[in-house]
Amino acid sequence: MLHTKRCLILLVDDERINQTIIKKALSTHFDVILASSGQEALDLARQSPQPQLILLDIMMPDMSGYQVLEQLKSKPQTHDIPVILLTALGSDSDKARGIELGACDYLTKPCSLMTLLNQVRRQLQQDEDRPLPRD
Repeated sequence: MLHTKRCLILLVDDERINQTIIKKALSTHFDVILASSGQEALDLARQSPQPQLILLDIMMPDMSGYQVLEQLKSKPQTHDIPVILLTALGSDSDKARGIELGACDYLTKPCSLMTLLNQVRRQLQQDEDRPLPRD
């Protein structure tokens, strides 16, 4: 029997348009859940089923993506979930801070949806032995 379980991705962005566009692009291949705030992201990351990857914006009103990332990496329950920062902040110091805090990748908005899809696939393949769905 063919293995059909889809990976679960948590998309954290306070902008509804970003959520809509990114979810539409990823939903063909993955199950995507949404969070609009840092606290909502932390709550969803701790629930079952846990996401296998988190796409995290940095600039959010209640807590920054950096703060969310620090909390995710400080808890044993969420420490190993890979996080890709997806943000409009593009300076070298922003990228370095994200990587130092534990992000596995850093993409600057706007990025092509194909680039995003490829980075998500690449990261998930590093964490899984099974191949991921292709177009």
